[in-house]
Amino acid sequence: MKRSLADSLSLASLTALLLAPVAELHAAETSAIAFFEQKIRPVLIEHCYSCHSASSEASASSRVTATAMALGEAAGTAAALALKAKTEVALFDGRKVREMLSTQNAGPFTDAK
Repeated sequence: MKRSLADSLSLASLTALLLAPVAELHAAETSAIAFFEQKIRPVLIEHCYSCHSASSEASASSRVTATAMALGEAAGTAAALALKAKTEVALFDGRKVREMLSTQNAGPFTDAK
């Protein structure tokens, strides 16, 4: 089957029409990457990487993040339980806090019972 010139031109036009957005997307992506590399990355390097990079200082602070989160959760639980019992947190039984945290799967407590 032989195509006419009109059919070939129609196919070529349709192909160009379909591929034009892809070329525009590629150009936009390339432009966005260039913008990030020229404008954003230098700001991150100058102001952010010292605390949020894999340096030894940043790694040291990130190692305690999980512990700090667990401590915060325990403190919040203790405060809520003490408030409910109408007592001070310092006077509240720590075993009850561990029991509550254990029911929430919030810690490796073995003596919570």
